[in-house]
Amino acid sequence: MKWHRIWAVAYRLLIQYNKDFNKLASIFYWPVLDIIVFGFMITSISQPTENNGLLINIALWPLVNRGSLTLSLALFEELRSQNLANLLTTPLTIYEWIVGSILEGALSSLAVLGVCSGILWGLFHVNVLEAGLLIIPVCIFGFLTGVAISFLTTAILIAWGTRFQTIIWMAGWGFGLISGIFYPIENLPGFLQSAAQLFPLHYLFSNIREFVSTQQFTLFNLLIGILGSIGYFLCCGALFLLAYKYSRKQGLNHLV
Repeated sequence: MKWHRIWAVAYRLLIQYNKDFNKLASIFYWPVLDIIVFGFMITSISQPTENNGLLINIALWPLVNRGSLTLSLALFEELRSQNLANLLTTPLTIYEWIVGSILEGALSSLAVLGVCSGILWGLFHVNVLEAGLLIIPVCIFGFLTGVAISFLTTAILIAWGTRFQTIIWMAGWGFGLISGIFYPIENLPGFLQSAAQLFPLHYLFSNIREFVSTQQFTLFNLLIGILGSIGYFLCCGALFLLAYKYSRKQGLNHLV
């Protein structure tokens, strides 16, 4: 892999924010709205000792959600502009495209996190740094889990085309239901609790709530969350590569 081609992919995606107000507004509007709506809801119905941990989780949620959109939105843009064939005829490899798209997603996610942290402090006087150093692995592996979701949705897109484009926006929120971000998973029905136990985000974000409330966290849960994130990333990445190979054999016409 060549760094200049990786950066070219990331830079090409990043400069679109400067030229397209709709694209720029879309990455900030929904996360800010999440904090305002869910933040006031949480402060009105939950126990004061739980508020800060849940509010910090909401501020960190855009990392996961942006990660879940990273590859799928990049591919969708190429399909919509009918530019995918052009990309495939360049020296750019699929691995360079993946890394470049993830790099753009990470940089834009950090910008969104900064805005969300400011909104959280301004409205609720809660500092995300209350989570201490725990925030570092949660941010990294939360984003990595989001990218795993993006691998999954991109595999669907690249195998069956743009008629399944709605899955891009549905998937992140669908998995968010069992992630324990907006509420403890203990509040869910039994079958959803069981599903949450199989998903790494629950183990990561439950530690944020625990640490903010008690200044302690469960190391075992953190390790399970980290290993689970890596496992999901590798498995979904392999699924994406299989879908990519299948799609190349089928030709590009079926994707539009």
